[in-house]
Amino acid sequence: MKKLYQNLFFLIVLIWSLNTYAQLYPVQLTPIFNSPYSSKLSDYATSMDTKFRLLVNPTDIMLSYRQVRLKLIIQGSRFNIQSNDFIVGQRPVFITGGSFVTLTNADIGALFRLENLQGITAAQYANGLPEGMYNFCFELYDFVTNQKIAQKSCAGLYLMLNDPPLLNTPQKNEQIAASDFPNIMFTWTPRQMNATNVSYKFELKQILDPTLDPQFAFQMSPLLYEQTLFSTALMYNLSMPILIPGMRYAWRVKAISTTGLSENAVFKNNGYSKIYSFKYATNCAPPTFVLSQSQSPTSVKITWQGLPDHKKYHLQYKKQDVRNAQWFSTYTVNTQSLITNLEPGVTYQFRVGATCDPVREEDQSYTYSTINTFTTTTDNKGIAAYNCGIIPKIDLKNQTPLSNLIQSETFTAGDFPVTILELQGKGSYSGRGYIIVPYLADTKIAVEFKNITINTDYQLISGVVQTSYNPDWGNVVDVDDIVNDFKDLVNEIADLFDKANDLIKQKEAGTISQSDFDKEWGEKVITNLFETQEKYKELVKGEGYSEEIKKEIENLKVPLDDLASTNYTTIGAQTQKDLDKVKTSYDKVNKLISDKCEKDLTNVLAFLAIEKVNYLKLSFSEVSNNKATAQGSKEYQTSVYDEENGTLKITHYKDWNNGSNPKQNLFLIETKDAELNKQDIKFFWLSYAPNSVDGLKPAIDATIYIKDTEPKESEPGFCTKDIAIPKGVSTQAQFADVMEQMVFYSALGMGSVEALGGIKATECVTGFTLDAGFQMGINAIVKRYLNESFTTKQLMQEVSIPGAATSCATAALVNQCGTACAGASGFVVGFGDDVLNQLKSGKNLSEVEISQSTLNGIKQGILNIVVQKVVTFGISKFSAWRGKYTAKQVEEALEDLQVNPEKYGLSEYELANLVNRSTKKFGEIEYEILVYNDRIIWKSLNNKELATWENSARLYGGELEFDFNTAGAKGIGQKWTDEAFETFGDRVKSIKVEWKTDSRYPNGESLGYKQFNEAFDETGDEILAIKRTLFYQTMEKRGYGIIQDYSLLGKSVVVKLKKK
Repeated sequence: MKKLYQNLFFLIVLIWSLNTYAQLYPVQLTPIFNSPYSSKLSDYATSMDTKFRLLVNPTDIMLSYRQVRLKLIIQGSRFNIQSNDFIVGQRPVFITGGSFVTLTNADIGALFRLENLQGITAAQYANGLPEGMYNFCFELYDFVTNQKIAQKSCAGLYLMLNDPPLLNTPQKNEQIAASDFPNIMFTWTPRQMNATNVSYKFELKQILDPTLDPQFAFQMSPLLYEQTLFSTALMYNLSMPILIPGMRYAWRVKAISTTGLSENAVFKNNGYSKIYSFKYATNCAPPTFVLSQSQSPTSVKITWQGLPDHKKYHLQYKKQDVRNAQWFSTYTVNTQSLITNLEPGVTYQFRVGATCDPVREEDQSYTYSTINTFTTTTDNKGIAAYNCGIIPKIDLKNQTPLSNLIQSETFTAGDFPVTILELQGKGSYSGRGYIIVPYLADTKIAVEFKNITINTDYQLISGVVQTSYNPDWGNVVDVDDIVNDFKDLVNEIADLFDKANDLIKQKEAGTISQSDFDKEWGEKVITNLFETQEKYKELVKGEGYSEEIKKEIENLKVPLDDLASTNYTTIGAQTQKDLDKVKTSYDKVNKLISDKCEKDLTNVLAFLAIEKVNYLKLSFSEVSNNKATAQGSKEYQTSVYDEENGTLKITHYKDWNNGSNPKQNLFLIETKDAELNKQDIKFFWLSYAPNSVDGLKPAIDATIYIKDTEPKESEPGFCTKDIAIPKGVSTQAQFADVMEQMVFYSALGMGSVEALGGIKATECVTGFTLDAGFQMGINAIVKRYLNESFTTKQLMQEVSIPGAATSCATAALVNQCGTACAGASGFVVGFGDDVLNQLKSGKNLSEVEISQSTLNGIKQGILNIVVQKVVTFGISKFSAWRGKYTAKQVEEALEDLQVNPEKYGLSEYELANLVNRSTKKFGEIEYEILVYNDRIIWKSLNNKELATWENSARLYGGELEFDFNTAGAKGIGQKWTDEAFETFGDRVKSIKVEWKTDSRYPNGESLGYKQFNEAFDETGDEILAIKRTLFYQTMEKRGYGIIQDYSLLGKSVVVKLKKK
């Protein structure tokens, strides 16, 4: 029996030893792919450039010139592709122990040829792999024994197809006036995310048959002109083929990404844009004298001068400072149009087109004016004013600058002659003047210009002439000086009564004759009364007042009417009664103003108390690269901190000074807080003196203002209150102080707080936090990449301690990464909150550990900034990396983090900068909803059918795209659609959906695809088939009933809808 146990023990040890030995392969493989990654496998087989490298390291020195064969395995996005055992066209590969071998696609490209692959059809191979995450893996076998001699090694690639260019001008179906000297500007917007070395091939064709659809006719027409260029604009002029008046032309642009001699397959539709057509016409001039007139913060009236030949007008407008902003349109037969539902304080571009084609024609062509701009107001009580940016014409031949322009001369800007009243500069001019609008009874409108250039023909060739309303410029603007503040009106009325009462007393005392009384009454009372009555009428029409104030305004009508009476026999007694009424109204108005001010201030203080605004967010707004200009008492340079798409928006007004000493920082705080908005408070102002911020004190002295426009100390009477904002208003702000006082001074042993001084600017505090945070964050990632063990205390000790001056300069990091510095906020929330909570729990610094939430915070911060910018800026900035880690190690670590997030404790979803995660329930279905970067993902927690698909919605450039497979749960698709619209709201301008076939759908096809096919089989009409689907009917109820575009691609249907 003892011998039997010995034999069994020996057998178990032998089997274990064999299994252990079987896992020790004599060759190691390491695949490295070069970005951008092509979605077409044929590129890896035929490209002349190096698409990838396979590093072969034979560790067994006994191998001697051994012939081997490779196996390729590609998995991801429902594909499982493998190479055959026998590869057609593959050259022999030999390895020798100790000799490192590097194979490229030039050596083993045959692995990627269609005839050598299984699991992919010829059509799929030709069209390329769909977007998604893929593992490209290699295995190595002995050619003779077929024994596996290398473990499978993979490279994770995210294949992304970029959108082709978006054509801008000429617009689709535009009409361009023929000219002997044509200068037609073709422009387009690039939309690639990861394509490199991109050029654009411009194609122009003449449409021979104007009755054909340009999309179809373009394919049949001969090429008229073609040019490849790297810019996103082309000026078509006399050096190019002549365009024939009256003919229609079509154009498109192809985006081409190249690496060396090869083209990368990284664009949808092979890089081709849509096809736009235009008519080159001789008989239709564009509208002239185009102006915008502000009506309210959300509405603008556009006016222009037309011609008798014009049959219809097309007004287009879009946001100026939004990338890929969508044009909105309206049509009219009048020479004016009102645009509504605009956003306050936003600059828009607009232009007006005219058509001379008969109205009955379906495809009318329009000739457009130049593109102008207007900016909506933020003041509900503002006077309607012309507000338009006049830019130079693009077809001016004379570019010779005029160097001797003088005051009182006139130059032309667009269609308008500008008369100069004030002028500064030589060659580059700034000043003021006015334009005359002929169709407004020769109304004079004030304009301002800055750094413009005029040619020798007295035409504007660069810069912008901005129309504006200036109430102090009475010699220019023919607009009544109406007093909007009813308090001023009450004061005027009271003054009238005082004068009237004084005259009556003189008459009763016999110190003035009847003739003098009549004269004085006419000059001092009646004349001013007429003016006051007109102001009263304007005031009654005004908007933005509460019902109580409106009632008091209406109460002034009776005393005004009485005062206008000419019954002198009773006027004395009546005047006194009316004066009492006015004083009563005045007192009520004052009380209403005071009560409202106090109420508004109380609400704002309550808002600040719930920790929505903090010191660190104010700091971020100061150093943000999201910059703009704002017009107040002067033109300000501003920078913006925008939280969750406008939920909280903090705008810093640079170089604002309200006359006090020391200098003050001014911030406009805009919020969508429900409680404040209920009280009709959408924004307020806040200021503080940066040099008075004491690092040792827990609060910041600040002032809040309730006012529509920029506050000024010289303007008393608006709501204001001095307050103290705690620096520890939120965890983020507290962390800034913790990093200063505890981490740097305690952990690093710097000594007393006086080392850096107690007083410092907010930019320096922000720089201090960022400097330390990103050093610690990237150091942690590099250590994980190099498999080094570390603790939080060790990370703190390796921080390169910045001095006071360095901390101020470090704030430039935010400017380097631009709007992506939401990552900085992500870092503070994820990393700072965790460290602070541990410190608050009683742990000392040596006990603080890097928990999972801490790592997430670090990576959220790092991943929101472009890798190259972190490396190129950070390597030179953070001395902790110098000597210890090379730039290459840092770059490889960050790339590895994105390819292998699980190695760093992150799941696929946590890799994104998550801003919202919640769990919900619909009936019996529990699901998790993830919202980040304008994308929503729904993950079912208890329904297997729903869990097989990444149900998602994505908003890009105003277009909301759905990807659902909700057949396994009735009603959940509608629920998720509702949540998408609740999340994105009015930002959704159009809808995109793809109905397709897939093995995970019931019967292999989506519900939309099934409904479309059934309706098409019945009607034979594609448009009608789309309209019969449940998805279209649901979207139509939401107002998205216009089919903007659709395409049939194999076994899928892509549909785009836009608002009616």
